[in-house]
Amino acid sequence: MNRGDAFYPKVGPGKFHIWVVLSEEEGRKVVCANFTSMGASLEDRTYVVEAGDYSELSHRSCVVYEAARLIPVSEIERWISCGMAEYRRPVSEDVLEAMVDGALVSDLIAVDLSALLERQRNAS
Repeated sequence: MNRGDAFYPKVGPGKFHIWVVLSEEEGRKVVCANFTSMGASLEDRTYVVEAGDYSELSHRSCVVYEAARLIPVSEIERWISCGMAEYRRPVSEDVLEAMVDGALVSDLIAVDLSALLERQRNAS
């Protein structure tokens, strides 16, 4: 699983939203955050994405840093192999870096996830 990879869960929490891998694998887990439509109840305007910024989005969206999670890679792979999720086109490097920049300044992302992203950025 690589930074920028995207997947679309069809069931469970976060279903019907595109999730993006924000981190390198660490302990076979990755930090992921999802897009949601602007105007949704969980609205974090730290990073707003226009539909043209990422081809998988059909309308203006934002990243829900509050819902970001550390997910085992094996879990994502299982969802995809069982048809519970599907891969989507990866985000561009520019969108990925903007998503990570947002994670590093958002007050809504879990501190441990933000710290992991910052540690990885400083190591590269």
